Amino acid sequence: MKRFALVLCLALCAASPAAAEIYHMSALPLTVRENVAGGKGNLLVKYAFVRKDAPAENSIKEMGYMVLLPGDSIGVHQHDGTEDCYLIASGRGVFTDDDKTYDVSAGDMTVCRSGHKHGLANTGDVPLTFFAVLGSKGDTRK
Repeated sequence: MKRFALVLCLALCAASPAAAEIYHMSALPLTVRENVAGGKGNLLVKYAFVRKDAPAENSIKEMGYMVLLPGDSIGVHQHDGTEDCYLIASGRGVFTDDDKTYDVSAGDMTVCRSGHKHGLANTGDVPLTFFAVLGSKGDTRK
């Protein structure tokens, strides 16, 4: 019985499509977005993929490596039907969560839930780098 279960498990695993996706930073094109959500300056982005290309059945809709130069920001904006997570890699800034502000720096993580607002500003003197992941339960390709 154990041998049958092992053979069945191996057969099912071999028949399943690959579950992992790897995105190499060096292969991702650089996108420059100006005055994002009414913010100041430029957001430099290397997207792994964007929401308009995400399959409806996938929860993760957009993912990218982002850079805000000193003084630049993403304006405060609301998420309806999506959730956004930032993982701060380097630098420091101010994260706005609805009407509250928080200092953030390397290692900090933020989440903006559906129905809430957030924004991010680089208040330091070096680039603020972070990873952003946008998720949703529904289809965001519209």
